[in-house]
Amino acid sequence: MKLMTLFKKILFVSTLLTFTPISCYAIQLSQPQKLGSFYQAQAGGGGMVIQNATSNNGDFYTKIRKNNRSSYGKGIAVFGTGDDALYLHYNLYSSAYNSNISIGGKNIHNTISLLDSVADHAIFRVRSNEGITFFPVHSAYDIISMYTIYGRQKDGKFIKYIDTEDITKNYIGWGKYGAPSIEFTDFAVQGDTLIMHYVQSVPVRSRNNVGEFRFKWDDKAQWFGVEHVVY
Repeated sequence: MKLMTLFKKILFVSTLLTFTPISCYAIQLSQPQKLGSFYQAQAGGGGMVIQNATSNNGDFYTKIRKNNRSSYGKGIAVFGTGDDALYLHYNLYSSAYNSNISIGGKNIHNTISLLDSVADHAIFRVRSNEGITFFPVHSAYDIISMYTIYGRQKDGKFIKYIDTEDITKNYIGWGKYGAPSIEFTDFAVQGDTLIMHYVQSVPVRSRNNVGEFRFKWDDKAQWFGVEHVVY
């Protein structure tokens, strides 16, 4: 009898483990933390305006205004600390297109060039439990409001995972006159997924979110999948 009772208890526990839903992800993402921002000033003497950086060794940009003390010409700004730091390399004295500003690692050869330094770029950090750190960068200028997701892989290499400009073109389409058809507003983290909401930009600008993109991490591919949801 005692043996039969023990068998029933084991069977009961096994049944619970089989049918009880378990919520787990191969990767867990932290909630986003804003690290700082930067943009290239178009007035007041020009230069690179850098806000809330951990450090910045740049020189003041005096090419236009000799007494400028609010923006910088060439240097390296660091956002965050340790392995989770993001480095901004900038050189506004260089006239080479798309080579005067890049972000990524301490070594400039481990960085990604930015196409637009004029926009206001806000840097966020999302950590993971797998040694990968993501850096969503929100870029806003006029009706343009986009995100680019950079990441530091386990081996320390920085790469670009997501560019919502490409996402917009592939899933929704581009507006007339070269303007994006949507504006990304905010983003959230849920488990292993980045969720980005958007509003309509053209032909009529909307106030409320009209859709979202869900970027779910694929552990096997070591990349994000894309799901488009229209409200």
